[in-house]
Amino acid sequence: MSLKILLCGAGGRMGKAISSISCEHDCEISFPVDLGDNPADGIDSCDVVIDFSLREATLPLAKLSAQAGKPMVIGTTGHQADEKNEIEALSKQIPMVWAGNFSTGVNLLFYLTEQAARVLDSAMAQLNDIGATVFGVSVDSPFANGAFAKENGLEFTLLSDVHREMITAYGMTFENFVIDGYTVANRGVVIVEGDGTVGYVWTCESLGEEPDYAAIIAHCSQ
Repeated sequence: MSLKILLCGAGGRMGKAISSISCEHDCEISFPVDLGDNPADGIDSCDVVIDFSLREATLPLAKLSAQAGKPMVIGTTGHQADEKNEIEALSKQIPMVWAGNFSTGVNLLFYLTEQAARVLDSAMAQLNDIGATVFGVSVDSPFANGAFAKENGLEFTLLSDVHREMITAYGMTFENFVIDGYTVANRGVVIVEGDGTVGYVWTCESLGEEPDYAAIIAHCSQ
Protein backbone atom coordinates (compact mmCIF):
# COMPACT_ATOMS: atom_id res chain seq x y z
CA MET A 1 0.00 0.00 0.00
CA SER A 2 1.45 3.38 -1.05
CA LEU A 3 2.46 5.98 1.52
CA LYS A 4 0.10 8.92 1.06
CA ILE A 5 1.79 12.35 1.21
CA LEU A 6 0.33 15.79 1.73
CA LEU A 7 2.92 17.89 -0.08
CA CYS A 8 2.95 21.61 0.72
CA GLY A 9 4.83 23.56 -1.94
CA ALA A 10 3.99 21.03 -4.63
CA GLY A 11 4.48 23.58 -7.41
CA GLY A 12 8.00 24.56 -6.35
CA ARG A 13 11.33 23.08 -7.44
CA MET A 14 11.61 20.65 -4.52
CA GLY A 15 7.91 19.85 -4.65
CA LYS A 16 8.15 18.91 -8.32
CA ALA A 17 11.27 16.82 -7.64
CA ILE A 18 9.52 14.89 -4.86
CA SER A 19 6.44 14.35 -7.03
CA SER A 20 8.55 13.05 -9.92
CA ILE A 21 10.15 10.28 -7.86
CA SER A 22 7.33 9.46 -5.44
CA CYS A 23 6.02 6.51 -7.44
CA GLU A 24 9.51 4.97 -7.54
CA HIS A 25 9.43 4.72 -3.74
CA ASP A 26 5.90 3.40 -3.36
CA CYS A 27 4.57 6.83 -2.40
CA GLU A 28 1.61 8.82 -3.63
CA ILE A 29 1.11 12.59 -3.49
CA SER A 30 -2.43 12.27 -2.19
CA PHE A 31 -2.95 16.00 -1.67
CA PRO A 32 -0.64 18.51 -3.41
CA VAL A 33 -0.84 21.96 -1.79
CA ASP A 34 0.10 25.24 -3.43
CA LEU A 35 -0.98 28.87 -3.11
CA GLY A 36 -4.72 29.05 -2.56
CA ASP A 37 -5.12 25.44 -1.42
CA ASN A 38 -6.23 24.50 2.08
CA PRO A 39 -4.15 21.65 3.57
CA ALA A 40 -6.90 20.96 6.09
CA ASP A 41 -8.93 19.49 3.21
CA GLY A 42 -6.38 16.70 2.75
CA ILE A 43 -4.86 16.18 6.20
CA ASP A 44 -7.11 13.28 7.19
CA SER A 45 -6.38 11.26 4.04
CA CYS A 46 -2.58 11.44 4.20
CA ASP A 47 0.01 9.39 6.11
CA VAL A 48 2.68 12.08 6.32
CA VAL A 49 3.04 15.82 5.67
CA ILE A 50 6.00 17.26 3.73
CA ASP A 51 6.63 21.02 3.68
CA PHE A 52 8.84 22.71 1.09
CA SER A 53 6.89 25.94 0.87
CA LEU A 54 7.18 29.34 2.57
CA ARG A 55 8.27 30.27 6.08
CA GLU A 56 4.85 31.69 6.90
CA ALA A 57 3.15 28.38 6.05
CA THR A 58 5.27 26.07 8.19
CA LEU A 59 3.96 26.83 11.67
CA PRO A 60 0.24 26.65 10.76
CA LEU A 61 0.94 23.42 8.88
CA ALA A 62 2.85 22.00 11.84
CA LYS A 63 -0.07 22.83 14.15
CA LEU A 64 -2.48 21.14 11.74
CA SER A 65 -0.23 18.06 11.54
CA ALA A 66 0.02 17.86 15.32
CA GLN A 67 -3.73 18.13 15.72
CA ALA A 68 -4.22 15.31 13.21
CA GLY A 69 -1.35 13.22 14.59
CA LYS A 70 0.49 13.16 11.26
CA PRO A 71 4.31 12.87 11.03
CA MET A 72 5.95 15.84 9.32
CA VAL A 73 9.05 16.56 7.25
CA ILE A 74 10.13 20.23 7.01
CA GLY A 75 12.58 21.50 4.41
CA THR A 76 11.53 25.16 4.56
CA THR A 77 13.98 27.68 6.06
CA GLY A 78 14.14 31.28 7.29
CA HIS A 79 11.95 30.96 10.39
CA GLN A 80 12.10 33.50 13.21
CA ALA A 81 13.17 32.42 16.70
CA ASP A 82 9.62 32.38 18.09
CA GLU A 83 8.42 30.29 15.16
CA LYS A 84 11.26 27.83 15.67
CA ASN A 85 10.40 27.49 19.35
CA GLU A 86 6.75 26.73 18.58
CA ILE A 87 7.65 24.21 15.87
CA GLU A 88 10.14 22.50 18.17
CA ALA A 89 7.44 22.27 20.85
CA LEU A 90 5.11 20.61 18.34
CA SER A 91 7.83 18.07 17.50
CA LYS A 92 7.24 16.57 20.94
CA GLN A 93 3.71 15.68 19.86
CA ILE A 94 4.44 14.09 16.46
CA PRO A 95 7.45 12.55 14.68
CA MET A 96 9.22 15.39 12.86
CA VAL A 97 12.28 15.74 10.64
CA TRP A 98 13.46 19.33 10.13
CA ALA A 99 16.51 20.25 8.06
CA GLY A 100 17.46 23.37 6.15
CA ASN A 101 18.99 21.29 3.38
CA PHE A 102 18.44 17.63 2.56
CA SER A 103 21.52 17.24 0.37
CA THR A 104 24.17 14.91 1.82
CA GLY A 105 26.89 17.10 0.32
CA VAL A 106 25.57 20.34 1.75
CA ASN A 107 25.05 18.84 5.21
CA LEU A 108 28.62 17.52 5.08
CA LEU A 109 29.78 21.05 4.28
CA PHE A 110 27.78 22.40 7.24
CA TYR A 111 29.45 19.83 9.53
CA LEU A 112 32.98 20.56 8.31
CA THR A 113 32.41 24.32 8.63
CA GLU A 114 31.24 23.87 12.22
CA GLN A 115 34.32 21.79 13.04
CA ALA A 116 36.67 24.37 11.48
CA ALA A 117 34.96 27.18 13.35
CA ARG A 118 35.40 25.38 16.67
CA VAL A 119 39.09 24.63 16.01
CA LEU A 120 39.83 28.20 14.97
CA ASP A 121 37.84 29.52 17.91
CA SER A 122 40.11 27.56 20.26
CA ALA A 123 43.13 29.41 18.82
CA MET A 124 41.58 32.85 19.30
CA ALA A 125 43.46 33.54 22.53
CA GLN A 126 46.81 33.02 20.79
CA LEU A 127 45.80 35.14 17.81
CA ASN A 128 44.56 37.92 20.09
CA ASP A 129 47.80 37.82 22.07
CA ILE A 130 49.84 38.50 18.93
CA GLY A 131 47.53 41.27 17.78
CA ALA A 132 45.85 39.47 14.90
CA THR A 133 42.25 40.30 13.99
CA VAL A 134 40.20 37.37 12.71
CA PHE A 135 37.30 37.59 10.27
CA GLY A 136 35.36 34.67 8.89
CA VAL A 137 33.85 34.92 5.42
CA SER A 138 30.83 32.97 4.18
CA VAL A 139 28.70 33.19 1.05
CA ASP A 140 25.58 32.89 3.21
CA SER A 141 23.39 35.88 4.02
CA PRO A 142 24.21 38.14 7.00
CA PHE A 143 21.13 36.70 8.74
CA ALA A 144 22.28 33.09 8.30
CA ASN A 145 25.80 34.04 9.40
CA GLY A 146 24.43 35.69 12.52
CA ALA A 147 22.44 32.60 13.44
CA PHE A 148 25.45 30.34 12.76
CA ALA A 149 27.78 32.49 14.86
CA LYS A 150 25.32 32.57 17.74
CA GLU A 151 24.68 28.83 17.64
CA ASN A 152 28.41 28.03 17.64
CA GLY A 153 29.47 30.78 20.06
CA LEU A 154 31.96 32.35 17.65
CA GLU A 155 34.11 35.12 19.07
CA PHE A 156 35.14 36.59 15.72
CA THR A 157 33.17 38.55 13.13
CA LEU A 158 31.58 36.53 10.32
CA LEU A 159 31.28 38.51 7.08
CA SER A 160 28.92 37.83 4.17
CA ASP A 161 30.23 37.41 0.61
CA VAL A 162 26.85 36.72 -1.00
CA HIS A 163 28.02 38.00 -4.39
CA ARG A 164 31.08 35.70 -4.29
CA GLU A 165 33.43 38.66 -4.91
CA MET A 166 36.11 37.74 -2.37
CA ILE A 167 36.15 34.00 -2.99
CA THR A 168 36.38 34.66 -6.72
CA ALA A 169 39.23 37.15 -6.30
CA TYR A 170 41.24 34.67 -4.21
CA GLY A 171 40.40 31.56 -6.25
CA MET A 172 38.38 30.01 -3.43
CA THR A 173 35.22 29.10 -5.33
CA PHE A 174 33.75 25.59 -5.14
CA GLU A 175 31.65 25.56 -8.28
CA ASN A 176 28.73 23.29 -9.20
CA PHE A 177 28.52 22.06 -5.62
CA VAL A 178 25.81 19.37 -5.51
CA ILE A 179 23.81 21.10 -8.27
CA ASP A 180 24.93 22.80 -11.49
CA GLY A 181 25.43 26.53 -11.11
CA TYR A 182 25.62 26.52 -7.30
CA THR A 183 28.88 28.07 -6.10
CA VAL A 184 29.99 27.86 -2.48
CA ALA A 185 33.16 28.97 -0.74
CA ASN A 186 36.06 26.56 -0.66
CA ARG A 187 37.87 26.42 2.66
CA GLY A 188 40.75 28.88 2.66
CA VAL A 189 42.87 31.28 4.69
CA VAL A 190 44.11 34.75 3.69
CA ILE A 191 46.45 36.75 5.91
CA VAL A 192 46.58 40.49 5.22
CA GLU A 193 49.70 42.18 6.57
CA GLY A 194 49.76 45.45 8.47
CA ASP A 195 50.66 47.36 5.29
CA GLY A 196 47.65 45.93 3.44
CA THR A 197 49.54 43.41 1.32
CA VAL A 198 48.58 39.74 1.23
CA GLY A 199 51.26 37.69 2.93
CA TYR A 200 49.72 34.23 3.11
CA VAL A 201 47.10 32.33 1.13
CA TRP A 202 45.97 28.74 1.58
CA THR A 203 43.14 26.88 -0.16
CA CYS A 204 42.12 23.31 0.59
CA GLU A 205 42.16 20.67 -2.14
CA SER A 206 39.42 18.50 -0.63
CA LEU A 207 36.47 19.06 1.73
CA GLY A 208 38.06 17.13 4.58
CA GLU A 209 41.32 19.10 4.60
CA GLU A 210 41.96 21.71 7.29
CA PRO A 211 44.56 24.49 7.37
CA ASP A 212 47.73 24.26 9.41
CA TYR A 213 46.65 26.42 12.34
CA ALA A 214 50.11 26.31 13.91
CA ALA A 215 51.61 27.69 10.69
CA ILE A 216 49.01 30.45 10.62
CA ILE A 217 49.82 31.49 14.18
CA ALA A 218 53.55 31.30 13.44
CA HIS A 219 53.17 33.55 10.40
CA CYS A 220 51.14 36.10 12.33
CA SER A 221 53.79 36.08 15.07
CA GLN A 222 56.54 37.26 12.73
